[in-house]
Amino acid sequence: MININKCKNLFVIAIVLFSIHGVLLFGQETEETDVVSSATKEEYTMEPIVRIVKLDPIRVAVCNRVSKSPENDSYEAMRAWAEPKGLLDDPVKYPLFGRNNPNPSPDKEEYGYDFMLAVPADMEIDGEMKEGEIPGGSYAVVRTHFSTITDMWYWLYNWTKEKDYKVTGHGYEEHIIGVDVKNPDNMLFDLWLQIE
Repeated sequence: MININKCKNLFVIAIVLFSIHGVLLFGQETEETDVVSSATKEEYTMEPIVRIVKLDPIRVAVCNRVSKSPENDSYEAMRAWAEPKGLLDDPVKYPLFGRNNPNPSPDKEEYGYDFMLAVPADMEIDGEMKEGEIPGGSYAVVRTHFSTITDMWYWLYNWTKEKDYKVTGHGYEEHIIGVDVKNPDNMLFDLWLQIE
């Protein structure tokens, strides 16, 4: 008989190990880690951990929505397409990414969001989904929660400048712990920024 609590504990351990050491998925190869910390008697602070990852191209199904809440709209359409195919059952095998497209602007209430789901090479992408690709190359990757995602994007862009990397592509948000539109603070992301 399978002990569900033991399985849950193993899953949590796997997530922790992933966040500390990285894993090899879709041709990802972790090259280096940059950890910067400073500690005093009064306080202890630690900068986010940035992993430099080499990524092979990933074939994705793309769903774009433009509205006042495009993340929710795009995800619901993606979920309706992917769930019956079992593509949301294994986020390690079929990671889910997102990005603004088009970006928000101060003069418009509406903006766009793409949800991009990794799919098998031989799977037909049908319906309202479009075929796309997350380009291969080197990425600076940092983990964050929904509540700090905007600040972490700014931090990551600044980090690349400080480390003399050149940003060469659009950033992607990998949804590590699902999409919870009712409780977004439960969501965990890896932010991927293409660099050279």
